[in-house]
Amino acid sequence: MQPHMVIVLPELTGYGSIRQIAVSLPFAAQLIDGKKYLLPGDVKPPDGATERRRQGAPRAPSLRALVRWAVKCDDAEQLGRRVKRHYDRTQWHQGLAPPGPGRDDGEVAEQLDGLLAQDLSILT
Repeated sequence: MQPHMVIVLPELTGYGSIRQIAVSLPFAAQLIDGKKYLLPGDVKPPDGATERRRQGAPRAPSLRALVRWAVKCDDAEQLGRRVKRHYDRTQWHQGLAPPGPGRDDGEVAEQLDGLLAQDLSILT
């Protein structure tokens, strides 16, 4: 393998945060200063807590996925159930929610019914 050096550069992620990435470059002994240009063994591994936080960050479905789901669904209610299922699965995979329909949807349904009744009373 050809000798190389590393420069650590900031990268803007798609979620508005910056992470440091190590970029491999051809070796030039005159540039290695221990600050900007480093030997590969001198690069510190990323903090474990930071990496765990990044992996556990909630991710919204992409616009492409939402459009694909909307095309497959017959109405907005079916699309809403699909998005909720995605959210619940994401929460479950991250260990933040119990598996299955563990959330109490009865309370949410009552709140939605109350809001719908208010909207209908305004229209009449």
